[in-house]
Amino acid sequence: MNVSRDEMIKAIKTQDSFTPSFDFMSDSEVEKMYRKKLLTEDNPAGNTRSDDLWNVIFNYADSRDIGFLESIGALGYLKQILSADKFNEEDFLNIIEPFDNLSYDLDYFNEFYLFGGENRPKRELSLDDISIIKKISKDLGIPPEKYLIFNNFPYTAYAVRMGVINVYGDIFPSETSLFFTDKVSARIVLAHEWGHVRVLRFGFREDSRVEEFAASLSASFSGLKLSKTERRYLKVHAVCKLFRRDFKMSLIESKLGRCDRNVEN
Repeated sequence: MNVSRDEMIKAIKTQDSFTPSFDFMSDSEVEKMYRKKLLTEDNPAGNTRSDDLWNVIFNYADSRDIGFLESIGALGYLKQILSADKFNEEDFLNIIEPFDNLSYDLDYFNEFYLFGGENRPKRELSLDDISIIKKISKDLGIPPEKYLIFNNFPYTAYAVRMGVINVYGDIFPSETSLFFTDKVSARIVLAHEWGHVRVLRFGFREDSRVEEFAASLSASFSGLKLSKTERRYLKVHAVCKLFRRDFKMSLIESKLGRCDRNVEN
């Protein structure tokens, strides 16, 4: 952040009737208190809800990522995206465009290795598994006969040149991992892959941070048959893809509510 430690402490003291001994606090602890002050100022009536998605990301994401987005003027765009319930397609593209423009100039956005879900099951799907996934696809509103293939390669992904989603065993959540991208449901993963179908036609560069980010956001705002909580989970998924960092699933469930991880929900 472009604010000195002394300035942050001064700002905290002007608001709080009780202030700790700052001499024994690390810079990161001071910064966290300062960020909470800013959040309270954004909600002067004291209506800062602990389950607000923007507050969760702002308070629990790595401060280096938040600070970097702030330094390049992109933090406001992220807040607008996470705070919105709906975007039409034109508005969505307008709000994503600054990130896509940045991706051409900054290594932070221009990386092409994938992140998240590394601990999900690595196995071929059985016939019973395939029946379950087809049902999920239909329930979401994705025609499986048009858009899904199975076990063609050993991971779930949108196959750009084939125009279909390959589904593998990692569509299912991990039973042992503690982390969000490992534990989200098959519905969330399939919705994310459907997001790739939508955003790649707009010229985003395949598998870059910003394209992965846009895919989950696009799915969140799409016409897929998702619950409100699932749409919020897709926004968290987008942030994980952008920052290439994960959250504990227990944190997200405690703040945003639980999505049933049963694939038949």
